[in-house]
This record gives sequence, structure tokens and C-alpha cells, in this order.
Amino acid sequence: MVWLKNARRSIYGKKNVTNDLATRSKAPNLTRILIRLRRWVFRAILLFFGVLAVWGLLYRWVNPPTTLYMMQERYRIGEVKQE
Repeated sequence: MVWLKNARRSIYGKKNVTNDLATRSKAPNLTRILIRLRRWVFRAILLFFGVLAVWGLLYRWVNPPTTLYMMQERYRIGEVKQE
């Protein structure tokens, strides 16, 4: 039956099965690496924005003791005493 597959492929101008398997293992290595890299970059971006969203939603229920803005103002004008 393999000869039948090869005959059909040769009619349509495609490579035969044995050559197809040989090139399949060599060529797509770079393609596979790029696909995996793209997948991990996409996951990293989703994770980053997910963490930002959770962090922002956390401020809805938790009052932060200090923020970056408060620390910058303390450095700029000094300690503020409340009466």
C-alpha cells in the first residue's frame, strides 16, 4: 500500500513518503523552536497583565500602608506631622 501512496503523491507533484519523513525531522526544528518561543512569550505577557489586574483589584479591599508616591513625597518635603 505504500507504493500506492507514493504513486498518488507523485501524480500531484508532491514528494514521496520516505523523502517527506526525512525532511520533516530536519526542517521544522527551527519552526518548532520559534513556535515554542512565541507561545512562552505570549504566556509571559498574559501572566504580567494578569498579575497587574490582580494587584489592582487587591487595592479595592486592602488599604496599602504606603505607596511609591508617598515615599517620594516624604523624601521631597520631609516627614509630615499630623495634629
